[in-house]
Amino acid sequence: MSSERQVNERMLALLLRVVAVLVILALIAVLLSWYRHYRQQTEEVTFRVLSTTFASQVTRLHEVWLIRGEPSSIYRTAGDIYFSSSGWPTHVSRTQEISPQKGCRELWEQLLGQPSKIGDAEVGVVSAGGGCQFILRGGLSISYRFDNGQVSFHRPVEMES
Repeated sequence: MSSERQVNERMLALLLRVVAVLVILALIAVLLSWYRHYRQQTEEVTFRVLSTTFASQVTRLHEVWLIRGEPSSIYRTAGDIYFSSSGWPTHVSRTQEISPQKGCRELWEQLLGQPSKIGDAEVGVVSAGGGCQFILRGGLSISYRFDNGQVSFHRPVEMES
């Protein structure tokens, strides 16, 4: 009988360990899910703030362009800021010649004072039809138009809540 009792106690101990491991794994899964959700929300809020900051910097440079008599560029230590014919910043460079995509990336970095990253996420930069588009994972994007200075924040429909 004692042998049977020992076997039962061992089985019960093993079962308790298995249940404990499963509970811990379930908690880890829930915590990871929460982490992903809140990380996405944090990235979206950060991207929205950067959109607003970018828009205010673009407007500030447009004002400087008007005050200085509508020059084609304005000198800054990091490079000249070049403007469209309507006075909106188009790129930052030491020379007038630059690839549109690189110009958009440098514009982001100069106006926001940071690399084109949010946390561990790289911001994709595309020069798109008279402007720039900055794209974050998950489909969040900021569009900027050279002709009128419009800065728009976009989020995919499936993210709407």
